Formats: sequence, C-alpha cells, structure tokens
Amino acid sequence: RIPLQQGEATQNDSFYRNFRGFEEVNDQLKSLCEAPNNTSVWGQTPESCETRYVSFNRLFTCTPNDLQKLEAAGRLCSVVGGKVTNSPCTGGNASGGAGACVFQPRVFVKDNWGWCTGTCTGGAPLNNPGCYESAECNPDFPSTEESGSLNDPWVYYNGTIIVQPL
Repeated sequence: RIPLQQGEATQNDSFYRNFRGFEEVNDQLKSLCEAPNNTSVWGQTPESCETRYVSFNRLFTCTPNDLQKLEAAGRLCSVVGGKVTNSPCTGGNASGGAGACVFQPRVFVKDNWGWCTGTCTGGAPLNNPGCYESAECNPDFPSTEESGSLNDPWVYYNGTIIVQPL
C-alpha cells in the first residue's frame, strides 16, 4: 500500500498528488509523473503532476450598494435541503441573512472520462446514479425535479457565508 501523506505532497507516492498514476516495475510502484512530459497529450503535461493541493481563494464582500441591488432584483434567499438555490442573495429563509449578503460557495469538477461532481438522477451510463457527460455535467444549467430528473453537478459548502454591508 502507498502511505497516505498530508500537507504538500513532495513524495512520488502521495494520494494527494495530482498525478497520472503509477505503474508496477519490479514489484515496486513507479510514478508516471517521472516520465518525460509530452505537452500535446492530456495527462502528460507538467500540470498533471502538480505536487500541491488545488486551492481557490475568494474574498466575499457586501457593500450597501450590493445589498440594494440584491433587494431590487428580488433575490431573497431560498434555502432548500441546505442548498442556497440563488446565491448570492439576501434575507429570505437564510438564517441570519436579513440585511446581509448571503453566499454559498460550491465546486464543480469534471474528469477526463466525462464524470463530474454532484448529484444526478439521469442514470447514464448503465443506470449509475453519478453525473456523466454533457447533459448531466452542465454547470450552467442544472436541471430541476420538474424536468423529470435532478441533475445538480455541484458540491456545496455545508453552510452559508453571511456578510454584513460595510
């Protein structure tokens, strides 16, 4: 077994390393990241073997003008099953959201085989309950239960970020 590493992964055998994988050579695992890079083939670029976590930073702000725009647009928060359906928003049924800007970060990831994050009930392929390919893995147009299936290719932060106007 490959040991589980924590923090920045500098070892070639780390589960956290964003890499192409391993091949077995003489009963030992050799990282495919050590192979020469071919920038024209997906998975063989230097980015495929990044040793750090993927990290995103976002600054959430709320000015009186931002709050006024949300209110004027009628963007009252609608929280259903722990998900804010219209982030950013204000008030509505978001606890502590009255008079503030409410955000709920979310992540969308799609792999090279066509599978993506989230919850989808479309069942493609082979009636698998995951999210697969273009119809289910469309981050711009998740479907609704009214359309006959529920495709939501996002993973939501388990909570909300409430920002009072500056």
